[in-house]
Amino acid sequence: MNILVYDLYISGHHPEFLLHLLKQIVSDESNKNIYYFLINSKIRENFPDIFEMCIRSKRIVLISPTDEETCKALTGRMIKQSFSQLRLAQKYAELYHAKKILFMHINILQFGICFTRPKIDMAGILLGQFTRQAFQTTKDKLRYIRRFALTWILTKNRRLKDVYILNDVKSCESLNIKFNTSIFKNLPDPIPDMSISEKIDIRRNFEIPADNLIFLHFGVLDRRKGTLDIIEALQMISKAKQRFVTVIIAGKPSSEDINTQIKEQIGILRKGASFCQVVYIEHYVSNDFKNNLFEQCDIVLMPYKNVEASSGVLGQAIASNKNVILPNYGLLKDLATNAGTGYFLKDDNINTLALAIEKVESNEVNSSVRMKYVEEHTPEIFATTLL
Repeated sequence: MNILVYDLYISGHHPEFLLHLLKQIVSDESNKNIYYFLINSKIRENFPDIFEMCIRSKRIVLISPTDEETCKALTGRMIKQSFSQLRLAQKYAELYHAKKILFMHINILQFGICFTRPKIDMAGILLGQFTRQAFQTTKDKLRYIRRFALTWILTKNRRLKDVYILNDVKSCESLNIKFNTSIFKNLPDPIPDMSISEKIDIRRNFEIPADNLIFLHFGVLDRRKGTLDIIEALQMISKAKQRFVTVIIAGKPSSEDINTQIKEQIGILRKGASFCQVVYIEHYVSNDFKNNLFEQCDIVLMPYKNVEASSGVLGQAIASNKNVILPNYGLLKDLATNAGTGYFLKDDNINTLALAIEKVESNEVNSSVRMKYVEEHTPEIFATTLL
């Protein structure tokens, strides 16, 4: 059977997820399906590992839409993008005689799938389901109702066979009961290989004092990830503790505006005579360098605003045996608790975050609980579930 795997995004977890699928297809010779990967042309430039993996199997075909098609699919308002992307996926599915489309990110496509009936089976990963969202303000309630209605209509499309939700068994069970269906399935959020081929001395590289605790904030940098809150919180730590705190902020800013704000906040921190050390790595880092960061840091900072969805950063922290500072609610709290880690913030307040940074200790995670979590979230389990 011919299957089209669709993903036009190139940042965050998207290249990593594609690589997990490709590796599994190459290694599993019993799988006779032919997979056509419709992906952004920039993948070839930025992630050569993906291109190299494709040429190792006759059952993998790497294709890219034209620049004009990509631009049209990724611009405009959400509803316009939804229909544009669905039409693009259908076009290439028909061209390559695919019997099924696997969307690696189905969120943006929900409107299109709800209000059209493509003559092809579909499945996809849904990031950030409504079941765990806040339900306090009027805005929260309206957002909940809109997402509930959209999900209900989504389930009425008989061509949609599977909707995968990362690391959320409870939500899958709840949604299947609520909408009288069985399409919602739990998908283990994969923890990548954290092994290190070349040791890099992070303390020496960034001139970090030997007695400083290293706090790591890694991934897409954005206000919703708490990036700016972290820098502001450093100003509120007592002077006596500031000398022993180093924060490494590493990842891709969500926009140039956020990048500017991060640099301005760090500048304000330094002008304020703070003794906290901040290391800002705004460029892409290799997997080896990233793994060194996780191995050699003491605490991972995740003061996220949106805790409805899973996070690959949490999995990497758990695999690296690190404690994590994160909110005391949502899916992230449940996952951290199950893995035996977590210093939980009682509220979304910068003073609370500052106190956590000042008081937290570098305690190791319970190894047996941690290992069980890691074993249940391998890239192989992730890929075989989807394929």
